[in-house]
Amino acid sequence: SHVSRVPMKQTAKLWFAHAIPRVCIPRRMARESAKSRRKSIMLIAAISDIHGNLPALEAVLADARKRGCTQLVNLGNILSGPLFPAETAERLMALGLPTIRGNHERQLLEQSSDRMGASDAYAHGRLDTAQREWLRALPVSLRLSREVLLCHGTPRNDLEYFLEDVGDSGARVAALDDVIERAG
Repeated sequence: SHVSRVPMKQTAKLWFAHAIPRVCIPRRMARESAKSRRKSIMLIAAISDIHGNLPALEAVLADARKRGCTQLVNLGNILSGPLFPAETAERLMALGLPTIRGNHERQLLEQSSDRMGASDAYAHGRLDTAQREWLRALPVSLRLSREVLLCHGTPRNDLEYFLEDVGDSGARVAALDDVIERAG
């Protein structure tokens, strides 16, 4: 469930989600096991759209620690932006978080610099070989567990909205059948 979202100026989004292992137990055991189930709750902080904003990333990491997150994950769109792409890459590489590619990582790796937008071109010109190799090694999606799938957009398209339908008239919550179909 979506517990909290902290958007930072020019990026760094943070979502908190509770991942609770499913447990089937008889009613008579429910009371005794409630305490042990509470101990098995994992609080996941999902970071996305950092766009090279290292100060915002540091603020989000500090907030996640303060909230007691047991797992941090990075959902992509990491470096493209007019701030600190190389420094943000170094920080994230050192953290070793489960990380996936977003559409901007794809664009950095696949487009020629003369076809890139300004934020991608800025980042492209500042990344070294090790940082590019790190980006190249990132998966487009990652399954943390049976219940937790990481993707930027949807598993099939990093530009497709997962939970909303967006059109000329605006955005609306997607129907459950559409969300299930997008999940693959």
